[in-house]
Amino acid sequence: MSCMAAMVAPHQMQSAAFRALSLASGACWIIAYALIIRRGLLDLTYGMPIVAVCVNISWEFIFAFLIPHDPPQRYVNAGWFLLDLFILGQLLLFWRSDFPALEGRIYYPFVVLSLLASFGLIYTITLELADCGAYSAFGQNYLMSVLSLFMLFHRNCPLGQSVYIALSKMAGTALASLAAYLFAPLAQRSAVLQYLVVTILFFDLSYVAAVWYIGRKEGVPVWRRL
Repeated sequence: MSCMAAMVAPHQMQSAAFRALSLASGACWIIAYALIIRRGLLDLTYGMPIVAVCVNISWEFIFAFLIPHDPPQRYVNAGWFLLDLFILGQLLLFWRSDFPALEGRIYYPFVVLSLLASFGLIYTITLELADCGAYSAFGQNYLMSVLSLFMLFHRNCPLGQSVYIALSKMAGTALASLAAYLFAPLAQRSAVLQYLVVTILFFDLSYVAAVWYIGRKEGVPVWRRL
């Protein structure tokens, strides 16, 4: 995710370069979400780690409805929120593909508690730091990058995942990072955000390579598998 539109001065938002990078980033994330949903339906599983789903939905709900960004970012946030609801539905339907021995009476309360805890964390960070969502956005992006790798290693197969999901996620984040660095003073002076950008790129590249390697090892036609 990103909150580029909330970090950038109004006159900069009219820049053709900024608008192009913002639209391209949003499009890549929409593609990533759509491919996650599609792959999950085909494989009867979910394609986003549980905690990543919880923090994503919380961030999008907060910055679409409670502390909304200015349009068009607000509408992008709302669109991401709707797509993540589908991903959450897959997580609730197909969770036994990863946890066959776990009881539902344990799993479902855990998901609810994770959602509440994620919402509370992002909301309190936003209030305490007077943050437009930048730190929490890149922080949860980092979390999603790391957890996606662990999900892949846990399954030891590309179930629910594809190299195109990994590439579109990486492209969306890279474009958002570039737009933020070029046009947002906060991103230009924040060592934390710059550190997150570099580490996210490292783990995203690792995720692309790992999906390709494990897919090839399992005999999956990696480049023909959407």
